[in-house]
Order: sequence, then C-alpha cells, then structure tokens
Amino acid sequence: MPHICTHCGLSSYDGNLWCQRSECSAGNLTNTLRRGELLGEIEIGTMLRVMRTGTVYEATRGEELILLKVAHLDTQEDLDHDRGYARYLKNEAEILQRLAATGRSHAALPKLLPPYSQQRSLDELPYGRIVFRDKLRYFTVYEHIKGRFLRDILNDNPQPQPRYIGWLTLILCDLLVMLQKEVGIQHMALSPDIIMVREDLDGILRPILFDMGMYHQPRPQITQPTPLPEPVMSGTSGAAGTNPMVSIRNLYHEWLSRYVHPAYTAPELFKGRTPGPSVDVYGLSLMMYEMLTGRPAYTYETRTEQMVRSAVLDGDRRPLNRSDLSDKITQIVETGLSLQPERRFPHVMDFSMMLISVFGNVPPERVQNETWLQRNRKYLYMILLVVVVFLVGLAVAAELF
Repeated sequence: MPHICTHCGLSSYDGNLWCQRSECSAGNLTNTLRRGELLGEIEIGTMLRVMRTGTVYEATRGEELILLKVAHLDTQEDLDHDRGYARYLKNEAEILQRLAATGRSHAALPKLLPPYSQQRSLDELPYGRIVFRDKLRYFTVYEHIKGRFLRDILNDNPQPQPRYIGWLTLILCDLLVMLQKEVGIQHMALSPDIIMVREDLDGILRPILFDMGMYHQPRPQITQPTPLPEPVMSGTSGAAGTNPMVSIRNLYHEWLSRYVHPAYTAPELFKGRTPGPSVDVYGLSLMMYEMLTGRPAYTYETRTEQMVRSAVLDGDRRPLNRSDLSDKITQIVETGLSLQPERRFPHVMDFSMMLISVFGNVPPERVQNETWLQRNRKYLYMILLVVVVFLVGLAVAAELF
C-alpha cells in the first residue's frame, strides 16, 4: 500500500518515507489503498483526497458507483481510549444518520449509504468496519457525486468567478447555520481540502462538506481555575448523550493540531480561548480570501507548521487587494479575518447577510428533466443487444443451411 504523509503530502510506495520537515514524524504516515484492491465487497477506484482524518476514494460496490471514506489507522493508545481517526469517522456517520432520520439533511452534505449491501437501513449501523491486511479499518459509504475537491479545482483555476465564490460561500453559510441549530456544531476546521464541489446545469459551484469538524458548545461560565472536562470530538456525547463539550485547555494541543493545519486554524484557538460562533466566520473568510486572491492567506507549503502558526497569530499576510472587486467585498472578507473575534461578524448568519447584499441569493438549482429515452436507455441497450445477437444467429444459420 502507498504511504502518504498527512502533513506535507509526500508519498512512497515502499514505506521508506523521509520528509524534509521536522514535524513530519512517522506518526503522520497513513496507508492508502490502491486501485483494484478489495475492501470486502468494495473495489477501490480512484483516490480523490487524503485528508488529515481519512482518505476519500471513488469505488464500486457490485455495479453501484459510490464514494468511500476510510479512516486513517489509529495508534493502540487511541484505540484503547476510543479516540482518534476511527472515533472521528464514527461520530461523523452518527451525525449524518441522525440528520437523515429526522429529515433535516442538507444539499451540501453527502448522502450516507448503508455500509454493507445486505444492510437495508442506516439505523442498524451508519459506518462499516473490516479487517484488511491484519488491521481493523473503519469506513463510510456515500452516494456518488460527480465532482472534485475544492483544493484540486483551485490548483487548476486559482481564481474562480467572484459571484460563484460568493454563492459557494453562501451555501456553506446556510449549512453551518443549520448544523449549529440542529446539532450544536461549530466546525472550526474549514479548508478547501474537505469540500467537494460539483457544477450544476448552469455552471454554479455547489459545495459538499466531507468533514464534520469539531463538536463544540461553548460554556461562557468556565473560568481558568475550574476543572475542565476531557476533550470530546465531533458527535461524542458521553454517557448521558447530551451537552457535548470540548476541553478548551486541550482543544488545540490534543485535537486541532492533529486534524487541522495551522493555516486554517483561528488564532484564538492557539491561545486557548473559548471559541464562539465567529470562529467559522473566520474559516469561511479564509477560503474566500484564497479563492479571490489565488493563494492561501497564510502560505504553508514552504514553511513549517510552527512558522505558519506564528504568522497566523501575528496576522502576517498580504491584504486582499483586487482592483476589480468592490470595496464592500474586500471589507467583508477583511472583517471576517480579524484576529480579534469580537471584531468579526458575530455569527455566520450575519456574515451571510452581508454576502447576500453583494452577490444576491444563490439561484435555485435547475433540475434536468430526463426524456423517456434517457430513463430507459439501459433497457433499450439490452433490447438492441438481443436483436444484434438474433440477427447474427440468423446470418450464421443461413450460411450453414
């Protein structure tokens, strides 16, 4: 299996991976699956994206084309404490399952499918597990989406049309507001690496969020001397199943440093401050900045993570400076990127209202009406094949007799 470093992206097929960065320790290596390998009944196709929590593949299950997310392997210590990548993936699946069961899903979320073909409902188990090469692997199965991850799109086209950027961000705003309302999520980990994008019939970019981020409900009455709870990741609810909390003391050092690159981490999280709703305003503004300028706000490919962290804390970035953009767009993004949370828009809803004032509402997606021929083409192909076989048979019979 190929080995890929989840920090710098360097890959090796024989496992001898020597990264050039001090923070790229052996613990950052993850095993990915090759095309044609079988994970139970699922055949691996194209590897689409290696994220810090798992790898997304295009795959097939029987004749069904699907998307597959496989959690990275955990250390034995993480397994013993029921934390790490597998726990992260299980929590994501449980959140998506709960949303689907209550009819509160969203177009910007992937559609979760049962992990096994013989399983009829997600109520039984929303995620799968299987031993592959002596290692227990956890995975989730999603309905196939014809799209690409935003990171790959930006590599090819660093600066999409501004109005498409605005609409893409507005769709994400709507999703984050729904998640905050329904399941108490502040994402805190937004980046182009976790967002798949598809184009609709009118060429509008429609995002799909493939990582649920961190589960957090702020509790303002916490003070420094007060004993803090243990860290809990997305969807973990503890014994009572309610009031999930993330330890502010451990939020960055134990969780975000593992799952989120410093270039996409809000500065208050480095300082151990309780994150509020504006933390996701910062994340959305980072992505808007990157799409509008064609470069990340904080360059990270040629710098160590410690250097990037220092740059984020100092706000050491170039201002958004595009003469073809209105001053209002620049002001919205710069306000969202303020180092002090109280100077940003207080909530994603406020941020989205400002974007609507510039870009307008996102146009509703136009649905293509299939013709009778399109709906029944599979049967027409079968009939055509039968007719061809019949005619060939007649020709052979005529030759013989």
